[in-house]
Amino acid sequence: MIRLEAFTEADAERLISWVDSPDFLLQWAGPIFTFPLDREQVIKHLETTKGSRPKSLIYKAMDSEINEVIGHIELSNIDYKNQSATISRVLVSPLYRGKEYGQDIVKVFWKSDLTNFNYIE
Repeated sequence: MIRLEAFTEADAERLISWVDSPDFLLQWAGPIFTFPLDREQVIKHLETTKGSRPKSLIYKAMDSEINEVIGHIELSNIDYKNQSATISRVLVSPLYRGKEYGQDIVKVFWKSDLTNFNYIE
């Protein structure tokens, strides 16, 4: 069973270890980061989750059965006025790729009540 938990500074090194090339980084995150991904960039990106109306929400995906972090997902481009956002930056740990975890992470995120994320006024 997949559950989502808030991504914190303590999760930065794990995420960084999953990104092993400039091409992979660009494919996963677009141009917001530069290779090599480092803690400073990740922490700066976490700033977008701060405040009463954050620009993004960032989560780590946990597999409850094995109690391991198996992925990452974000809700970005939160637009409060137009009540929209983008599911983005879905990433599965190299150890768990090819096992449909990416699909499961998105399904869990999608099935969650997005109004709980307070991007809808």
